[in-house]
Amino acid sequence: MKSIFRIHLSTAIALTFAASALLLANLYRPDVVTNSPTNFYSVAAEEVDQFAINHRAKYGWPFTGLEIVVTIYQNEENISNRNGFAAVTDGVWHSWKVVANVLIAFLILGCVARLLERRARRSDKEHA
Repeated sequence: MKSIFRIHLSTAIALTFAASALLLANLYRPDVVTNSPTNFYSVAAEEVDQFAINHRAKYGWPFTGLEIVVTIYQNEENISNRNGFAAVTDGVWHSWKVVANVLIAFLILGCVARLLERRARRSDKEHA
């Protein structure tokens, strides 16, 4: 009797590519929204009275598991860096969405593995 955890090399390679695609889908989000009155890098601190940028990024596929908001503002009281700006980062985790994303990823990988193994074993039987 063959072990169910014994897979062909072609299946392992395909699973590696599928897992890489799932990681890319979960970690890369092109829909980053930046709200600012003007280009941040072209404005000096002394030119603007109230200056703030809200930079949002959402991570996760198919559901958004993590939302990060970075607020960059003018730091007049305590200038910690040379340009007079400070940043506040706020992240919100959606735990049930993270769990759903992980379960969906395992489901996709399981389907890919089952489909490719069935095909490879059928091909082995035909050539034997």
